[in-house]
Amino acid sequence: MTMRSALRMLATAAVLTMCASSARAESYLNPWAGVYFGDVNSQGTPVELGVTSFGAAAGDLGSRLGGEIAFGYSPEFYGANSNLVDLMGGFTFGPLLGRGGAVTAKPYVALGTGLLHTSNNGTNANNFGINVGGGLVLWFSTHFGVRAEARYFQTINGTDLGDFHFTRAQFGLMIR
Repeated sequence: MTMRSALRMLATAAVLTMCASSARAESYLNPWAGVYFGDVNSQGTPVELGVTSFGAAAGDLGSRLGGEIAFGYSPEFYGANSNLVDLMGGFTFGPLLGRGGAVTAKPYVALGTGLLHTSNNGTNANNFGINVGGGLVLWFSTHFGVRAEARYFQTINGTDLGDFHFTRAQFGLMIR
């Protein structure tokens, strides 16, 4: 898959996210911080627990189906002089629980696609990738809540899965 195709898919996901309809608007901004665990990087070595990342997601949760655009940055992903950037669009699916109460919850599953960019000692690589995961959003007021999730990321090479994969757990603030 070419970079142009990946960007076209990302743009399509962005348009769908902005056009997502729901019975009640659930648009949000989600700044987050996270860590990697349990998988191997493209060099075949384990990603050490404690490699930190941060980023933001924006979208619409919808009443059941939602969409989002997410950006993540991980300095020193392989060690010194390296980083990982992911830019993905995707969908979330899950019920909205507790309308009208003090706390509204939304457990969800997520599926996305987009760009995984790595830089390691001056060598750069752009790959098409997918992610799948799930999490929970808890709204404590009309405008503020928290989000916790875990996602598995995998590169795609044509019709095959690539060698580069990792899991990220993240936690952040939800603002609507």
